[in-house]
Amino acid sequence: MPQNPSKTFSNARLIPFYPGVPHPQQAVRLKPSTVFEQGRLVGEIGTTGVFSPYDADNEDGTEIPKGIVDRPCATDAQGEITYGAAATGGPSGETHLTVPAYFGGAFKTTDLVGLDENAATVLGGHLISGSIADGIYSF
Repeated sequence: MPQNPSKTFSNARLIPFYPGVPHPQQAVRLKPSTVFEQGRLVGEIGTTGVFSPYDADNEDGTEIPKGIVDRPCATDAQGEITYGAAATGGPSGETHLTVPAYFGGAFKTTDLVGLDENAATVLGGHLISGSIADGIYSF
Protein backbone atom coordinates (compact mmCIF):
# COMPACT_ATOMS: atom_id res chain seq x y z
CA MET A 1 0.00 0.00 0.00
CA PRO A 2 1.50 3.38 -1.02
CA GLN A 3 2.24 5.82 1.75
CA ASN A 4 2.14 8.89 -0.49
CA PRO A 5 -0.87 9.73 -2.61
CA SER A 6 -0.26 9.31 -6.31
CA LYS A 7 -2.96 11.83 -7.23
CA THR A 8 -4.46 14.72 -5.36
CA PHE A 9 -7.52 16.77 -6.23
CA SER A 10 -8.61 20.26 -5.23
CA ASN A 11 -11.97 21.93 -5.38
CA ALA A 12 -10.52 25.37 -4.59
CA ARG A 13 -12.62 28.11 -6.12
CA LEU A 14 -13.92 31.57 -5.36
CA ILE A 15 -17.25 31.45 -3.53
CA PRO A 16 -19.59 34.46 -3.87
CA PHE A 17 -20.46 36.23 -0.61
CA TYR A 18 -24.22 36.22 -1.29
CA PRO A 19 -24.94 32.92 -3.08
CA GLY A 20 -28.58 33.90 -3.67
CA VAL A 21 -27.60 36.93 -5.79
CA PRO A 22 -26.92 36.25 -9.48
CA HIS A 23 -23.22 35.75 -10.21
CA PRO A 24 -22.92 35.46 -13.99
CA GLN A 25 -20.03 33.35 -15.17
CA GLN A 26 -18.50 32.83 -18.58
CA ALA A 27 -15.73 30.54 -19.77
CA VAL A 28 -12.67 32.56 -20.82
CA ARG A 29 -9.31 31.86 -22.42
CA LEU A 30 -6.22 33.02 -20.56
CA LYS A 31 -2.88 34.53 -21.52
CA PRO A 32 -0.17 31.89 -22.15
CA SER A 33 2.65 31.30 -19.65
CA THR A 34 0.87 33.02 -16.76
CA VAL A 35 -0.19 32.02 -13.24
CA PHE A 36 -3.60 33.22 -12.04
CA GLU A 37 -4.53 33.26 -8.36
CA GLN A 38 -8.03 32.37 -7.23
CA GLY A 39 -10.03 35.62 -7.26
CA ARG A 40 -7.63 37.41 -9.67
CA LEU A 41 -9.18 40.36 -11.51
CA VAL A 42 -8.63 40.07 -15.26
CA GLY A 43 -8.92 42.31 -18.29
CA GLU A 44 -9.19 41.42 -21.96
CA ILE A 45 -6.13 41.86 -24.15
CA GLY A 46 -7.48 44.15 -26.88
CA THR A 47 -10.46 42.41 -28.47
CA THR A 48 -8.82 38.98 -28.67
CA GLY A 49 -11.07 37.19 -26.18
CA VAL A 50 -7.93 36.32 -24.19
CA PHE A 51 -7.77 37.53 -20.59
CA SER A 52 -4.73 38.50 -18.54
CA PRO A 53 -4.26 39.79 -14.98
CA TYR A 54 -5.64 43.30 -14.50
CA ASP A 55 -2.98 46.00 -14.17
CA ALA A 56 -3.97 49.68 -14.10
CA ASP A 57 -0.58 50.63 -15.59
CA ASN A 58 -0.93 48.52 -18.76
CA GLU A 59 -2.06 49.88 -22.13
CA ASP A 60 -3.15 46.66 -23.84
CA GLY A 61 -6.74 46.43 -22.60
CA THR A 62 -5.89 44.72 -19.32
CA GLU A 63 -5.96 48.10 -17.57
CA ILE A 64 -9.75 47.72 -17.72
CA PRO A 65 -10.91 44.99 -15.31
CA LYS A 66 -13.77 42.91 -16.67
CA GLY A 67 -14.00 39.75 -14.59
CA ILE A 68 -12.65 37.57 -11.81
CA VAL A 69 -11.05 34.16 -12.31
CA ASP A 70 -12.87 31.71 -10.08
CA ARG A 71 -10.06 29.23 -9.37
CA PRO A 72 -6.27 29.12 -9.20
CA CYS A 73 -4.78 28.11 -12.53
CA ALA A 74 -1.71 28.37 -14.72
CA THR A 75 -1.27 28.40 -18.48
CA ASP A 76 1.46 26.85 -20.56
CA ALA A 77 3.09 28.43 -23.64
CA GLN A 78 0.12 27.40 -25.81
CA GLY A 79 -2.43 28.87 -23.40
CA GLU A 80 -3.67 25.49 -22.16
CA ILE A 81 -4.93 25.79 -18.59
CA THR A 82 -4.12 23.61 -15.59
CA TYR A 83 -6.13 24.13 -12.42
CA GLY A 84 -3.52 24.80 -9.74
CA ALA A 85 -0.29 26.77 -9.46
CA ALA A 86 1.75 25.01 -12.17
CA ALA A 87 1.02 24.45 -15.85
CA THR A 88 1.89 20.77 -15.72
CA GLY A 89 -1.51 19.25 -16.39
CA GLY A 90 -3.94 18.09 -13.74
CA PRO A 91 -3.79 14.86 -11.73
CA SER A 92 -4.35 12.83 -14.89
CA GLY A 93 -2.42 15.21 -17.16
CA GLU A 94 -5.57 17.02 -18.28
CA THR A 95 -5.61 20.65 -19.41
CA HIS A 96 -8.47 22.97 -20.31
CA LEU A 97 -8.98 25.57 -23.00
CA THR A 98 -11.04 27.86 -20.76
CA VAL A 99 -11.65 28.63 -17.09
CA PRO A 100 -14.82 30.05 -15.47
CA ALA A 101 -14.73 33.75 -14.61
CA TYR A 102 -17.30 35.86 -12.78
CA PHE A 103 -18.66 38.93 -14.57
CA GLY A 104 -20.79 40.16 -11.70
CA GLY A 105 -21.73 39.37 -8.13
CA ALA A 106 -20.86 40.15 -4.53
CA PHE A 107 -17.52 39.06 -3.04
CA LYS A 108 -15.37 39.57 0.03
CA THR A 109 -12.66 42.04 -0.97
CA THR A 110 -10.09 39.92 0.87
CA ASP A 111 -10.84 37.12 -1.65
CA LEU A 112 -10.12 39.37 -4.65
CA VAL A 113 -6.60 39.76 -6.03
CA GLY A 114 -5.87 43.10 -7.69
CA LEU A 115 -8.94 45.02 -6.52
CA ASP A 116 -8.04 48.67 -6.08
CA GLU A 117 -9.98 51.95 -6.14
CA ASN A 118 -9.60 52.20 -9.93
CA ALA A 119 -10.85 48.66 -10.53
CA ALA A 120 -13.79 49.15 -8.17
CA THR A 121 -14.81 52.27 -10.10
CA VAL A 122 -14.28 50.83 -13.58
CA LEU A 123 -16.23 47.66 -12.76
CA GLY A 124 -19.15 49.95 -11.89
CA GLY A 125 -19.81 48.35 -8.54
CA HIS A 126 -19.88 49.54 -4.99
CA LEU A 127 -18.84 48.56 -1.50
CA ILE A 128 -21.72 47.04 0.42
CA SER A 129 -19.74 47.34 3.63
CA GLY A 130 -16.21 47.88 4.86
CA SER A 131 -13.38 49.06 2.64
CA ILE A 132 -11.43 47.93 -0.42
CA ALA A 133 -8.95 46.30 1.96
CA ASP A 134 -11.58 44.41 3.96
CA GLY A 135 -15.20 44.61 2.94
CA ILE A 136 -17.92 43.33 0.63
CA TYR A 137 -17.86 44.52 -3.00
CA SER A 138 -20.67 44.05 -5.50
CA PHE A 139 -20.62 44.69 -9.24
